[in-house]
Amino acid sequence: MKANDYYVLFEDSFRSWKESSGSEVGALIKYGDDKWIMVFPQSARKTISVTLSDVALQQLAEKKILPLSSLPPELRQLLETYRFEWVLSVGQKDFLILGKNSINEIAFLLLELCTRVFELLIRNKKLEEDLKRKSREMEDLLEKTSALHEISRSIESLTSLDNLLQDIVQKAMHLMNAESGSLLLFTEEGDELEFKVALGPKSGTVKPFRIKLGQGISGWVAEHGEPILIKDAYSDPRFDPSFDKRSGYRTRSFLCVPLRYKERILGVITILNRLNMEPFSEKDLELLLTFSTQAALAIENTRLLQEAIEKERLKADIKIASEIQKLLIPTELPSVAGLEVDATYIPCKEMSGDFYDVISIKGGKWAFLMADVSGKSIPAAMLMSNFQASVRTIFQFSDDLAWIMENLNRMIMRQTTSDRYITVFAAIYDPATGTLDYVNAGHNPPFILSESGEIVLLNKGGIFLGVLPWEYEKIRLQLKTNDLIIIYTDGLVEAMNEKEEEFELKNLQKLVRANRKQTLKELKETIIHAVRAHVGSQLLDDDFTLMLLRKTDANL
Repeated sequence: MKANDYYVLFEDSFRSWKESSGSEVGALIKYGDDKWIMVFPQSARKTISVTLSDVALQQLAEKKILPLSSLPPELRQLLETYRFEWVLSVGQKDFLILGKNSINEIAFLLLELCTRVFELLIRNKKLEEDLKRKSREMEDLLEKTSALHEISRSIESLTSLDNLLQDIVQKAMHLMNAESGSLLLFTEEGDELEFKVALGPKSGTVKPFRIKLGQGISGWVAEHGEPILIKDAYSDPRFDPSFDKRSGYRTRSFLCVPLRYKERILGVITILNRLNMEPFSEKDLELLLTFSTQAALAIENTRLLQEAIEKERLKADIKIASEIQKLLIPTELPSVAGLEVDATYIPCKEMSGDFYDVISIKGGKWAFLMADVSGKSIPAAMLMSNFQASVRTIFQFSDDLAWIMENLNRMIMRQTTSDRYITVFAAIYDPATGTLDYVNAGHNPPFILSESGEIVLLNKGGIFLGVLPWEYEKIRLQLKTNDLIIIYTDGLVEAMNEKEEEFELKNLQKLVRANRKQTLKELKETIIHAVRAHVGSQLLDDDFTLMLLRKTDANL
């Protein structure tokens, strides 16, 4: 190697001299073929002459060095000002300086100056690198924060819960750069998780399944409210590969976080497999936890919004149904020869599923009906409206109660689904003979209280209308003077107090027997008052309808 060729060694070449000197800051100058001078400004400007070690020579031979031509222009220019040609950081505080001049006091001072200048340059370089790294981290954080904000705005704009859940999983997968994702919510019973959304490969095989609380990773997260990160699924004993075996899917990395609203766990979000094949990280877990908090809030808000919308819709439905109901209930009761008649209905809300009517039919006879439609609101009101119209029509053609009920039953079966039915008590009174024909189609049994105090239940006929074809039985009774007939719906006898005790049929019968000599209007008010007293501060759970008939002295 020529005397005027200069090189800079890397850290591994300089380490032995650094360790032997015990210096933190130093300079190393080469001159001649194999002579080196190490300068240590912090050790009273001593100089030490050493011979290049065999290791260093071997490294030189292997060219683990930098030629001077690789020096950046600005550094080279600075060194040339001080007649030095190369400076390089060997460690965080170690410097190699090579030059052509012999070492003297001035050069020694220059070496110290250069050492400190370049120490500052290197520190600045490190700070610059740290700032760039922090800047990249900040840009990444801002990007993810912006993504979370956009996601939040997006999911908050959705009012359909199904659409919201779908959107949450899609955006979670996008945020995590993931291959698959799913969302599970607790069932109403609260002991199982139900797949609401599953996206990605093999997702169609996932959605029908339910998971018990505590079962598998998702069940554990839902039970304990703690997230789980699995970087390598098949090396983690917590991972259950049964789904992979069943579906043919291959899980690599796994994230599962709870959907927490305040102190309540609504469900879990599960994210599988990054698209870049890398495992999920702790930062991914933190980001998904932040996202899940927003998602849980959006889910709960959407549920509350849907409940509010449903309440408003129900309120509007009830108002409409109430108007329909008012048209069905007789505003005035007719005068019937040989009978006193009174009636009332009290809906549990703004509309009633109950219905009663008094209809004049051919031959001077009178039909009395009381019915109770399953369900509430507009569907129940519409069914009752159609039923009333059909009843009034069919009674104009026949007074055969069994035949009438069979035809009404077939009509209801054709017009409604299996969950819609009507309980009916129908009776025909003939003023000429004082007889009463009746059919009870699954209705609460009316009763007759005779003047002697005997009670007869009117409980024969058949099942309620709208479920099965049926042959109904007609029963004929001969009414006697002062016979009192009480017809009612289940809302009366099932009215419940704070102790969850029903009013019951036996109490109604006892009350009627004790007050049988009252006028029908007085008896009606007595019954209403007794039911209200029994219920107390409780609201009625069902419609309350009552009809009273009393046989007078003579027939026509």
